[in-house]
Amino acid sequence: MAERDIKLSPYALGQPSPMRRRLSGGNRRRWRHSLAGACLGFALLSGSSAIATPVTRADLSDRKFCWNDGGTENYYADGAYVSTNDGKGTWSVTDKGVQITTNQISGLADMQKLEDGSFTATWLVDGKPKTWTGHYCE
Repeated sequence: MAERDIKLSPYALGQPSPMRRRLSGGNRRRWRHSLAGACLGFALLSGSSAIATPVTRADLSDRKFCWNDGGTENYYADGAYVSTNDGKGTWSVTDKGVQITTNQISGLADMQKLEDGSFTATWLVDGKPKTWTGHYCE
């Protein structure tokens, strides 16, 4: 059996590493605070999706929405739907989303109400999800 020459790093023998020296004192505290801040920021951002809730019939009924692409949609209490982009038709809330059928389109929108009162609507467009943001029009 051949002998191998193994050299231990001085850091393995309990000597402080260069990184430890660089992070000593105030630098180490700053690094810890930066790490804590980054973790808190991530937690807040990742938790933001939890405050979105699926829209209800009450959220839509007799309401006009203004969307970030300049379009508007009217959801009437009787189920009638009018959109500046998609024409006239009907709407209904299902357990899978909002079913919209017009003379131009038919599909299921994943509509969410955000904590700040704004809305998102996600549709599959050419096989890829596309999301719009909007709010109740004044």
